[in-house]
Amino acid sequence: MWLVVQACVRGTAHEQMETPCQDACGVRELTRGENETVVVVISDGAGSAKHADVGSRVAVEALLGAVESDTVDYATAERELVRKWFATTRAALEQNARELNCNLSDLACTVLLALIWPKGVVLAGLGDGAWIVQTSSDLVVPVWPCKGEYANQCPFITSSDWAEDLAIETINDEVLAVAGFTDGLEALALNYRDRRAHAPFFEALLRLRQATVGSSRDETLAASLQSADVTARTDDDKTLVLVCRESAPKGNEASG
Repeated sequence: MWLVVQACVRGTAHEQMETPCQDACGVRELTRGENETVVVVISDGAGSAKHADVGSRVAVEALLGAVESDTVDYATAERELVRKWFATTRAALEQNARELNCNLSDLACTVLLALIWPKGVVLAGLGDGAWIVQTSSDLVVPVWPCKGEYANQCPFITSSDWAEDLAIETINDEVLAVAGFTDGLEALALNYRDRRAHAPFFEALLRLRQATVGSSRDETLAASLQSADVTARTDDDKTLVLVCRESAPKGNEASG
């Protein structure tokens, strides 16, 4: 019943500097209890971190592994369980830092997690990415980007106080679509004045359902993220994952 579209593209700034994309993402489709659940993890390596691209990839694989290893029904997941998964992810980064003989801060990255099933979603965010959710009744941003005291500063999972900045939100409602993205898309996806999702952006994403082949949808999304209209507004790496119903339910258009 779920359609998943994802793209992770290098920003023009990194293309010009000939440095790798520092974003990463991963998706798993699992059955827990009576629910078919989609698990999404997105990570954005800190631009100032020496091994930012490695950190984001390690974080994605570690968090996906931690979630998949738990056999609980995700619909009943408590906040402490989510924190445990993030702690496991941080431990994987610590191990990787030892293997690379580098500082943990060299692997600094933000992390987003979503557990999505037909009647609800658990969302977590650490850093400046965000989640948008379309339910049967509204279009909301349960996890808003977390910024630091200064410009271009945000909390990372490698920070000593990461647990204090971890946002965890649960929605128990009919879920129609969920979109998660890194900060390279904030200006396009979010309306900061009203602190809501930018509905036209979300509606454009949902039109990806019209493509009939999964790879075509991914390629269409990647091309859109690399278009002149988008790169004119942001030169950062851009990652977006959309999970939605395969067909649009009548009377549930995006609004906001």
